[in-house]
Amino acid sequence: EAHRLLPPSEYYVLLLDLNLADIDGSEALNALRHSRPPGLRRILVLSGDARPERIEEVIQLGADDMLPKPLRIESLIAALQSDKTVGSSKIEDGLPS
Repeated sequence: EAHRLLPPSEYYVLLLDLNLADIDGSEALNALRHSRPPGLRRILVLSGDARPERIEEVIQLGADDMLPKPLRIESLIAALQSDKTVGSSKIEDGLPS
């Protein structure tokens, strides 16, 4: 279902909250790990659970980074500019227009 909601090559960054009402964010992340759209450069997970073991679990499921809630814009910018990429390349100059 996660892949159905994310058409190929239309998104560059996915901000995924693990606490979704209709679907478990971890399940969505795992589904994307197996069929990540080619244009998707970054998967950033949001969670109030920022324990080191949870961060490691989320990275193992295919996220490029995990950001704690409440989200700070500085953290988001740093994650987008980070070299820590699982799926693709670093975003240096913003998203394509």
